[in-house]
Amino acid sequence: MIAHLKFIEQAQSLGFTLREISRIQPQLGEHIISCSDAFVLLAEKHRAVCALIEALLAQLIGSASSADQPELMAMD
Repeated sequence: MIAHLKFIEQAQSLGFTLREISRIQPQLGEHIISCSDAFVLLAEKHRAVCALIEALLAQLIGSASSADQPELMAMD
C-alpha cells in the first residue's frame, strides 16, 4: 500500500495527472499496460510538456517585445 502511494506521489511530482497515472498504475502486482505502451504514454507526455514550454516561451517573448523589455528578449 505504501509503495502504491509513493508511486502515485512520484508520478504526480513529475507532472502526471491522476487520470494519466491510473492508465499505467500497477494493480495487484500486474501491470495494466505493457512496457512499450507505457513508453508511448511517456513520449506523449514529454511532447505535450515540450509543446507547453514552447507556447509559454513564445508568449513570454511576445509580451516582452510588446512591453519593450530588452532583458527578456535576451532569453531567446
